[in-house]
Amino acid sequence: TMQSRWMLAAAFGALMTAASPALALNEAVQTTAAPATEAPVARTGLGVKELAMMERVSDPRVSPDGRRILYAVRTTDWDGNKGVNALWLAEADGATPPRKLAISEGGVAGARWAPDGQAIYFMSSRGGSNQVWRADREGMAAAQVTTLPIDVSGFRIAEDGRSLILAVSVFTDCATLTCVKDRLAERAKSGLQAYDRLPLRVFDHWADGRRTHLFSQPLNGSGLAGGEARDLMPGLDADVAAGDGDFILSRDGKTLIYSTQKQGAGEPFTNNSDLYRVSLDGGAPVNLTEGNRGADGNPAFSPDGRRLAWLASPRENVGGDQAVVMIADASGANARQLTNWDRGPAGLTWRSDGRALYVTASDVGQNRLFEIDARTGVVKALTGDGAVNAFDEAAGVLAYAHDGFTAPTQVFVSRNGAEPRQATQHNAELTARLDLSEGEALAFAGWNDETTHGWVFKPASYVEGRKYPAVYLIHGGPKSPWTES
Repeated sequence: TMQSRWMLAAAFGALMTAASPALALNEAVQTTAAPATEAPVARTGLGVKELAMMERVSDPRVSPDGRRILYAVRTTDWDGNKGVNALWLAEADGATPPRKLAISEGGVAGARWAPDGQAIYFMSSRGGSNQVWRADREGMAAAQVTTLPIDVSGFRIAEDGRSLILAVSVFTDCATLTCVKDRLAERAKSGLQAYDRLPLRVFDHWADGRRTHLFSQPLNGSGLAGGEARDLMPGLDADVAAGDGDFILSRDGKTLIYSTQKQGAGEPFTNNSDLYRVSLDGGAPVNLTEGNRGADGNPAFSPDGRRLAWLASPRENVGGDQAVVMIADASGANARQLTNWDRGPAGLTWRSDGRALYVTASDVGQNRLFEIDARTGVVKALTGDGAVNAFDEAAGVLAYAHDGFTAPTQVFVSRNGAEPRQATQHNAELTARLDLSEGEALAFAGWNDETTHGWVFKPASYVEGRKYPAVYLIHGGPKSPWTES
């Protein structure tokens, strides 16, 4: 994520500062000026503990009426060697300072407003396993919504508030979730795991043969689980990720669209994912993007429910391709390419009036938030320098998480296109005394004389005229640059 890249850059800078090097795109940095006398430095570099103890802001969520913003803050329990996740609430107009919600005790993640704005749904393992919980709109008290025998990894709330879509990892040959739980318990008794297909390992854990499926969970009048969760992908040898851009419910709550791959054992060797539509009443899933050999994902229904937008990469296994924005009828019919843009959009979502879409994209060393006209495809940048790593909009109020080289993430708010206002001040006292290098942009001729962009970082407490060793870092990717983040 953008936030983790800021953390990595800061940590690397702190370690390099201890040895007095300079991060640069030259073999060495040396000036011809006479050596200068060091003056006392009022500000300091960033230490490892200071970095670890900083508050990490993320995931802003605007209430349906546009008056409030939920956001997450991760802190560090240094002695306990663990992270602590909390939920905060800010007023969109800034009338009162942001406050930490009482429901944060016990851990909270993935918080979302109920469609009517009168409740907050979130995930927590405070009950022994990761389940969905529900709190009042003030975040004072919470009740457990789901009681599945295994963990829930993600959820969506239907517009009518009568059901949830849950992401749950299952063994596809298990008919019940209890079967999944029992098999996991049995495997835990052995240190052996057999593999007959890739991948063996997924990021930070070994693959155990489970697939993430989507379940429909009915809710009762109190907003709690009111029946058995039902697998909408029974027996399907496919994964659906639990992120915001991987599945979506139609506005009437009757249809689910998700992105997945169905190549079985051949899945690791292709990026060809497709969008599938399935009725919550049951039935076989329908492939909406079978004609495209590249990756299709990030489905998004328009606010009126009449149109479907998504991101599509044109070619299979071509990592340098930029995705385009596609738009079609809600059924997937009459699809057309909306954009022809030399940038890689992500985080596709509709503006609440249905006239435009939002995306983020890397752009000459920045990761900006953009607005795309839903009729013409004309693209407009909404932010300048720095990186937008998450955003949300409702009732004309846009909130986004923004960071840069010299400042960690804060939440900014803009109402009806007005100048954004910084809504949070986390880490203000610490950053005020830090001497963080402001990256200097440079450009040079690269392969085929195409312009290549880079950054130069001088060490903390840099002294003009002093010679420093240099480190030369090459990214190596065709379209995912190091941005000001």
